[in-house]
Amino acid sequence: MRLWPLVLLAGAVCLGIGYVGMLPDDYENLSQSVIASNFMSQNILSAITTKNYWDVSNEFKPLMHFWYVGILVELYLLLPLVLMLVRRLTKKVKHNFVNIASAILALLALGSVVIYLHPETSMTARFYYLPSRLWEILLGGLIGIWLKHRTADKHMSLKWAGCVAIMAIILVLCSSLYMPYSISRINAVNGLVDKVMLIPQNILLIMSVLFTCVLLVNPVELPQNNRLITLLAYVGQMSFSIFVWHQILLAFYRYFYGSEVGVVVVAALWLITIVLSIITYRIIEQKVAPTWKNFIICCVALVVICLPAGIVYVKAGVVRDVPELNVYVGQTHKGQFAEYCDRVYDYNVDFSSNDKINVLVEGVSFGRDFANVLLESQQIDNVNLSYIFLHDEKYVKRYSECDYLFTFKGKDEVPQYVWDMLSPEAKVFGIGTKNYGSSNGCVYKCRDSEDYFTKSVFINPNFHVINNKWKTQWGEEYYIDLIQLSSLADGSIRVFTDDNKYISQDCLHLTQDGAKWYAQKIDWKSIFK
Repeated sequence: MRLWPLVLLAGAVCLGIGYVGMLPDDYENLSQSVIASNFMSQNILSAITTKNYWDVSNEFKPLMHFWYVGILVELYLLLPLVLMLVRRLTKKVKHNFVNIASAILALLALGSVVIYLHPETSMTARFYYLPSRLWEILLGGLIGIWLKHRTADKHMSLKWAGCVAIMAIILVLCSSLYMPYSISRINAVNGLVDKVMLIPQNILLIMSVLFTCVLLVNPVELPQNNRLITLLAYVGQMSFSIFVWHQILLAFYRYFYGSEVGVVVVAALWLITIVLSIITYRIIEQKVAPTWKNFIICCVALVVICLPAGIVYVKAGVVRDVPELNVYVGQTHKGQFAEYCDRVYDYNVDFSSNDKINVLVEGVSFGRDFANVLLESQQIDNVNLSYIFLHDEKYVKRYSECDYLFTFKGKDEVPQYVWDMLSPEAKVFGIGTKNYGSSNGCVYKCRDSEDYFTKSVFINPNFHVINNKWKTQWGEEYYIDLIQLSSLADGSIRVFTDDNKYISQDCLHLTQDGAKWYAQKIDWKSIFK
């Protein structure tokens, strides 16, 4: 009852802001998050959908951080049941409740560590699900129990710290056996530079254990009347309100104004966060008592908020006509943009036997985009199209039969077996990367301005780095430079086609209008000589 009212309020606020300025797909995703968050299950939704907390798209999701609330509430449901069961057992066998409870919690924590470290546990499960997160919370709980019931033995804390340190060493050794090290590279899809990991990502796990050691060795007794301590304690008490509002403000700023957040903006957002947090902490967290009456009120609020959110979700986020996306109220269905992009999967087949040119396209969703461009071109009447998601030796028949291969890779990244399987006459082209900004929300907010359809964006410089590198490798004759085709004189990237349609609905993948626009821009005659 301390968490739920503020979660409900945050969902309602986000739903209102989204109605004013979000594009359909984004608003649909937000409505889905509102429902999941209201039911304290955002972690499950995130695990099913994005799967990766560090996914760039999460920057624009106001409620993505509520995965933590889901973990917390699951703990609130599990832990009392465990302790109630222990209480019953201790009454029957007349043993000390604290000791047995501590032992059982320690076993649960150990089991959670095993799940966390198991090679078959996915990174998604490690991050989003309680079984692999439980050890962190229980470790703190066990330390709390020990600090409350510790004996006068001055060496006991050192012994405990030693045990935890040994556990940390074991975790390091076990995790490093199978946790891969990342290498520094620029991602061709999102244009970001991956960080170099000199040690496994499990360093966060080790930090948690080391902090535990610090608490064990030297439990801190803080002065009660110190002003700084009082201020910090107050901030800690309203930390949940701060947690709730900071991501909401940051996500909406990024969505409407861009992902580049300067020092002044950060300071302003934090100031607004603190003000909102003080208000909600005093009015909601401190005032809403855990009574049945308030529980019923929250249940009513849940229905009132989830009902419109559910309608928005069913209607695919369409609350107004968006002609620039060919989206109209009552004439749009869920997943229509994904359907267009994914239709290329139907071409994951061997070549037909006829006199047409055999064209093989490879390369994740960017390769699918190029296949859609080809399908929208006049050349398609003379082409047998085949698509593969990634290169694989099992496609030997297609490699050997293709006349043209288009691949979304640097030339040095194409496996040697591909070159070996191609016929001597086959031509190979590199498909360039592409991008249209961080969020279309930055452009869509200007929909009532006169220069709306002339808006352009500047993209992450890393996209140009990748593009230039690949272009050098392939050579201009054998490279499809999509960035050059969409660039304007000032170096910015156009957002709209000549007939005022969005080239991309998510800043990465092409709309049908975007594919048609590129189909007209590409010099097919120079390719299919």
